[in-house]
Amino acid sequence: MQAQRSWRAVIFTAAAGLLGIAVAGCGGAGNPPDPVASVAVIPSAAASAAPSSGAVSCPAAGATAVSSASALSSALSSARPGEVIVLAPGVYPGDFVASASGTASAPITLCGSRNAILQGESIKSGYTFHLDHASWWRVEGFTVEGGQKGIMPTGPTMTCCMACTSRHRR
Repeated sequence: MQAQRSWRAVIFTAAAGLLGIAVAGCGGAGNPPDPVASVAVIPSAAASAAPSSGAVSCPAAGATAVSSASALSSALSSARPGEVIVLAPGVYPGDFVASASGTASAPITLCGSRNAILQGESIKSGYTFHLDHASWWRVEGFTVEGGQKGIMPTGPTMTCCMACTSRHRR
């Protein structure tokens, strides 16, 4: 029994260390890691630091505010490096795709409170938010429901997911 606990501690410590290395490029400080296929997910610790209202601090400079699924689709298709897309509270039905890439010094940001909900079409197929070969994104704060996969990066990526909530409805 003691040996099992010891191995679990080693595995947990190694996983935490790897997550720390992956997250190092998400904070904006220092040099970002090489752009290899990686996604940093910053779960509950960051979420619990957010106010209980689900509010997040989205960058305001040059932000594009969206409040409908069609406006979100349009903003994603025209996103450019350094752009910030802010989701207003509400439900955004559909599966969404981003194919534009940011850069190491100017990532594209999609953020909103937990009350901004991307509602995927089906848990049997599709991705609710697909980063289709899109690199250097920051996704922060909002909720993802439905879809076979919630936030799904494919291809080379350097994506940072911070304090997002993912739920599946049947």
